[in-house]
Amino acid sequence: QVANKIGNGAYGCVWQATIIESMEDVVVKVVWPDFDLDPDDVKEHGEATEERLEAFRREIEMMELAGSHPKIVKLLGATHDSRVIVLEEALSDLHTVIKNQAGSLHLSMISKWTRDVLEALHYLHSVNIVHRDVKPGNILIFDSMVAKLGDFGMSREFVSHEKMAVGREICTLWYRAPELLMGAAKYCPKIDVWAVGCLVMEMLIGNSIFKGN
Repeated sequence: QVANKIGNGAYGCVWQATIIESMEDVVVKVVWPDFDLDPDDVKEHGEATEERLEAFRREIEMMELAGSHPKIVKLLGATHDSRVIVLEEALSDLHTVIKNQAGSLHLSMISKWTRDVLEALHYLHSVNIVHRDVKPGNILIFDSMVAKLGDFGMSREFVSHEKMAVGREICTLWYRAPELLMGAAKYCPKIDVWAVGCLVMEMLIGNSIFKGN
């Protein structure tokens, strides 16, 4: 049972929902346009493009490949056509927490959430997955103030000890590693670690450290 729309992303929208059989609260990501939940969606976003569908397919594939980890948002299911993804529901996200705090977060929380994100990335890199979009909006906060890494639409599998060729732009601009900004032809999983550094500074000062275009 679908309730309220809670956000929009690059390729779709996010809704709160409940699994009726278990009464479990979940989050549902739906690729644009969302005909059933929002009839006007097609007017704003047009027909579902292959790019949007591919991003959803990739997110499902990468989350299934990653498997279960306590610091990674849990994939609960998806439709056969990859238009709908069901995930565990979080209390908030780090972007919202930072914005509402209007200043530095408490050092104990910065330390804990940084460790949570690094644990998630250490695991992902150990199974040859690079996230490629670590940023506050993709860090979800759960009960007991546990931070989990989510949104795998930009993630890729990589071969150990080999750098990957840069195709389209990767990583949200303010969290993009210097080598990517300087036009490097190849990159490695360390781009995720750079983004964590940006994340830590944002929690400390309350704003993105490298704003700009």
